Amino acid sequence: MNDDIPVDQWSHKVRRRSIRQQGPTTICYADLCRYAEGCPNKTLNPRRIPEQRCPRYWPEELRPPATNSEYVQRLLDS
Repeated sequence: MNDDIPVDQWSHKVRRRSIRQQGPTTICYADLCRYAEGCPNKTLNPRRIPEQRCPRYWPEELRPPATNSEYVQRLLDS
């Protein structure tokens, strides 16, 4: 017996949950965020992520240490 199913028969069964179905979201701007240095979810390009994964919305005791953002640091250096 062959267990292979053609792609057109199973591709409609694979469901990806929309980022908006995961609850409230925010846009991650790592260049502007003061928690980006210790953030496990930072992105190179702005991207929508669930608020529960963003350190700005975490309780104070769970947040990484706040530092100057890359954008502010560039302004101070120039």
